[in-house]
Amino acid sequence: MPLPDLESVMLPLLRFMGDGKPHATGDAEAYLAEFFQFTPSKSDGKSGAKSPRLRSRVTGATTQFKQASLVEPVSRGVYKITARGLELLANAPTTINLGFLRSLSAPARPKPSNGHSETNPREDLRRAFSAQGEALRAEVLGMVKSCSSSCFEQVVIDLLVAMGYGGPRARAGSQIGRTVLAHGKEGSLEAVIKAHKLGHEAVYVLAHRWPESIGASVSQRFANVLEGVPARNGVIITTSDFTEAAIGVFAESEKKIFPIDGPELARLMIHHNIGVSEEQRYIVKQVIASYFGTDV
Repeated sequence: MPLPDLESVMLPLLRFMGDGKPHATGDAEAYLAEFFQFTPSKSDGKSGAKSPRLRSRVTGATTQFKQASLVEPVSRGVYKITARGLELLANAPTTINLGFLRSLSAPARPKPSNGHSETNPREDLRRAFSAQGEALRAEVLGMVKSCSSSCFEQVVIDLLVAMGYGGPRARAGSQIGRTVLAHGKEGSLEAVIKAHKLGHEAVYVLAHRWPESIGASVSQRFANVLEGVPARNGVIITTSDFTEAAIGVFAESEKKIFPIDGPELARLMIHHNIGVSEEQRYIVKQVIASYFGTDV
């Protein structure tokens, strides 16, 4: 059976966690692989429960659950359903999707007095597009978190090249002159690269899949290293996020430091078509009132 989409795995995943016990991401993957009888394609290169694409679904759905306060982290890669999640399951939902999860935290809107819906087709389309983008960002970030170290390295290089770093595009990949640091499963990339296509100035880049939020200590170490390298600016990339203290360290640095957290990394990848491709395009048209001799 082909891999289900992100929203299709949400309800089975939450039901799996409904026993109230802590569950590791790997256990959830194994359960969903059996539940959907998922058969991986050759591009996965691994068995169903170890499929990177399946893991991205689990990671993306768990991220959405966490934002809706349906689950909470117990330790790295381990989550437990919350009282709110159990309450939701007790109501026997027939489906869970992104729109529903957002409604859990959104304030209720009063119904219009005329009894008609407040929305219109264009607004519905905008909301659907926003939900699809949110799901795609979650899935992309899940893939980045679960892919191999060499894959993560390539993601960073491809993104930097697409953003114009590393000199002329034809030679950028080789001119980045990267030094890959061995950090086990997580992987890391550290390099001093050209700031733009003309090849002037340089930027110090550090990319790492830190599992926890980046605090002041890591940020300060990055700022200290930046002071000792021949670069005017710095870019630090993580798949997690930065604390306010970390942002404060960057702001106080004499050199400009540009932090890229997990959501921003996913957004930039999508914007520059790194690891994604266009599937379908919709065009919304409007009436030209002046053509009909009418001012609206």
